[in-house]
Amino acid sequence: MRVCQYYWYSKPYQFIYSFHMPFFMLLTGYFAATGFSRAQKSFAFLRRRVLACLVPVFAMTALDFLRLFIEAKVKGVGLPYENIGDFFKTAYYSLWFLWAVAIFYIMVFIVNSTVGKLSFVWEFLVYILIFLLLFVITDDYNFHVYKFVYPFFVMGYTYYRYEDKIKAVYEKRKEA
Repeated sequence: MRVCQYYWYSKPYQFIYSFHMPFFMLLTGYFAATGFSRAQKSFAFLRRRVLACLVPVFAMTALDFLRLFIEAKVKGVGLPYENIGDFFKTAYYSLWFLWAVAIFYIMVFIVNSTVGKLSFVWEFLVYILIFLLLFVITDDYNFHVYKFVYPFFVMGYTYYRYEDKIKAVYEKRKEA
């Protein structure tokens, strides 16, 4: 049985896969906000964070290509890849969640640099608009998974940034 088939036959697998990536993105968004607040939203911080996401992707892809090369030489068969384009294609489709985090860091940086200075409402509306625009983007190139985890990253991010305002609303409703 292939790994992707486990989802349909294993209840524990279904349970874990129902929440692990949304929870990971929620935590990542929360801690992304702590980093952005300490770094005063600098471009250098963004560059470091994006590189911190993408360096492991390319390193793991290179190690995998090296493994495939050695296996091909030992077995005496041709290489499973043909050119450098296959390397970049494999790198893009592997460790998709790190690509998602890098993309979300860039999106959050852009939103904060433009409308984030206005108010919570404007920032929130832009995040909702981005979410709605994701539905018209094709599902190719892993966008289907980015669309799925985007709201969780943004929820974690906005919760940290506006935790005091959210708690104030909660306390106000709790008293009523």
